[in-house]
This record gives sequence, C-alpha cells and structure tokens, in this order.
Amino acid sequence: ADQFAAAAEQVTQAEQGMAVAQRSREDVDQRFERVREQRKLLFMACYSVVRDQIGPIYKKLTADTLGNGIEGGKACLDVEDFEDPFKAGVTFTVAPPGKGLNVVALLSGGEKTLAAMALLFALQAFQRPPFLLLDEIDAHLDHRNLQALASYM
Repeated sequence: ADQFAAAAEQVTQAEQGMAVAQRSREDVDQRFERVREQRKLLFMACYSVVRDQIGPIYKKLTADTLGNGIEGGKACLDVEDFEDPFKAGVTFTVAPPGKGLNVVALLSGGEKTLAAMALLFALQAFQRPPFLLLDEIDAHLDHRNLQALASYM
C-alpha cells in the first residue's frame, strides 16, 4: 500500500509538472507569435514607405545620366509573399534609363551603385540614421553617374 501511495504521489507530481510545462510552452508560443506579428507589422510599414519612395528617388537620381533631357529610370520593390514576407524575400527591379527591367544582380557596376544608393535613400525616408559613412561609392561610377549622384546628394 505504501508503494502504491508513493507511486500515486509521483504520478500526481509528474502530472502537475507536465501541466506547468504545458502552460509555460503555451505562454512562450503566444509571446513568440506576438513578436512575429510585431516584426511583420514593422517590416510592412518600412516596406510600404520604401516601395513608395524607391521609384521617384531612382528616377530623379538617374535623370540626365544619358544626356540632358533624358528621363530617369524606373525602380520597384516587390514582396514575394505578403502572408510571410520573410519566407520568400523582396525583389528589387530596376530599369536604368534607356534599358529594360532587370533584377539588380544583372546590372553593371555603376548601375548597381545607383540602384543601391536609391534604396539607401528610400530607406532613409522611413528612418533617418544619425549619419552615413559612404566609402568609395564612386568606384564603379562613370562621370555622368557620379555627377547625377553628386547632384542628388
């Protein structure tokens, strides 16, 4: 009888421990889900601003890079999965003046630099950093693109 009572006590303690662990797991799951939702909200708020700003900034930054009066290029950002934007990613597509749409990876060094700078400036529209340190951003820029960047800045 004593062994039975001891075993029953151990089962009761194990059940109580399991219930505590289950509640703790549920609490962690709920907190994790709140963090995931907050992360998604913050990302989408930033994405919305950057998406709206990237086109006009890139157009202004690349205006006249092919000569006076030549309109600037086009740029856009697209989230591949709005339900879970961290799963698939964001596509950054640009059309430099006089060229068709391309993903940034397929651009020349100078075109990539201007696209990256447009993205940086668009990100600043969402949250301005206290300062920027840009080292050798002119390395891949020809004279016209360098002038365009200097004029924009």
